Amino acid sequence: MRDMLESGGYEVATAESGAVALELLDTARFDAIVSDLRMPDMDGAALWREILVRHPALSRRVLFRHRRHAVARCPRIPRARPVRRAGQAVLEERLLAKMAELLG
Repeated sequence: MRDMLESGGYEVATAESGAVALELLDTARFDAIVSDLRMPDMDGAALWREILVRHPALSRRVLFRHRRHAVARCPRIPRARPVRRAGQAVLEERLLAKMAELLG
């Protein structure tokens, strides 16, 4: 995922968990977030709810990754949109297109 985003010209920071992601968000500015739905300490919905409270404008620019899907639909997160995997090249194309749409 990191390689895909960097190949698209995006600067990428990584976090091992939702708690670490929240710490990063409190110390630096981010234009968008790509996160797993499943993480060791909190799920993607819990992370999104925290982002909504702490960084409301950023909550509209969050993409979630789940298993083999680049971005998965999450019923507990309003307006979540899927980008399904159909091969690595298509995954990369769709992820980069979704990022461009979010940041457009």
